Formats: sequence, structure tokens, C-alpha cells
Amino acid sequence: MSLALLPSAVLLVAFSGSAIAGQDEAETCAREQVSNAYPLGWAVRTLTRIDLGQGETCNYLLTLYAGVEYRIASCGDLTTREVDLVLYDGQGQPKAQDVSTGRAGELWFRPPTTATYLLAVRVSERTPPPATQPGVSRSSVATAVMYK
Repeated sequence: MSLALLPSAVLLVAFSGSAIAGQDEAETCAREQVSNAYPLGWAVRTLTRIDLGQGETCNYLLTLYAGVEYRIASCGDLTTREVDLVLYDGQGQPKAQDVSTGRAGELWFRPPTTATYLLAVRVSERTPPPATQPGVSRSSVATAVMYK
């Protein structure tokens, strides 16, 4: 997987080769969240995926524009029990976080000013991998940034 960070802080991801089942589960779940949001007027800005171990966090820098409503949704594979999302401002203060439990998390935020924010995606709890994937110690988590 290759990851490029553009000057505007939009993340682009290229998925390569064959995906393991967990990657497909996470991506399918996130795509369903996006598909369900389209009829409600949401558009997709970014859809990305990463593999995280229990307790690991991936941080994304996002430039969010004043007055635009953002919906950030994350979904882990079937080994993921809990995904946490927290959005921090440039001073490290939390501005929004998901309050859901389970392998899918979601938060909404409308920034008062255009600024760069840090999105923390964390797998706080996971189950042992299925028998078909022994030794897998990481969970796949797909995250979509939507706006309207």
C-alpha cells in the first residue's frame, strides 16, 4: 500500500495486490457507510485503510474548511471490537469524538474556521483472529471523510 500526503492534507491510498479477508471486510463496511450517506447529500473526500494492532493509533492531518459539515466514519474488520475516533485542533484540544461502541465509529464536525486538524483512529480492542487467519495480530480499519 502506498500513501501520499498532498499539500492540502487530502490522503490518497492505492491498494495493491490481493487483500486479506479483514481488509475486504473493513473496506466493504466503510463503502456501505458512504453509500448510505450519498442519498442524504454527503460527498466523499477521502477513503483510506490501515492495519493497526490493539492499542495502536494512526493519525491523519486534515485541512477542514469553515462552515462545511464533516462526517468521519471508520469501520474495522471482524477482529475489531472497538474503534475510537478523536478529532483534535492545532493546539491538541479534542474537538469531536465518536461515542459509539463496536467496530464502527463515527463523528460529525463543522469547523468555525478553516484549519488543519488531527484525526486519531485507534483500535482500542480486538478479538483473536479467526482460525482461517492464525497469527494475524492486526485489524484492518477503513476510514471515510465525507462532507456537505
